[in-house]
Amino acid sequence: MQYFLTAFAKDGKILLNEVFSFENEAEAVEYGINRLKKEQCDKQTHRMTRNGELVLFHR
Repeated sequence: MQYFLTAFAKDGKILLNEVFSFENEAEAVEYGINRLKKEQCDKQTHRMTRNGELVLFHR
């Protein structure tokens, strides 16, 4: 499955925008959280989706 991870600054600027594939949703979420931490975006508004379904969200 393809997952889309996006993080935003308070002014709406896109800080991180990635597409990646995983067979297992739990692995995808773990990867997404680690990417957000690595890019120092874990405290920013972010979302991860799969097929239009919201998998991870932080505001």
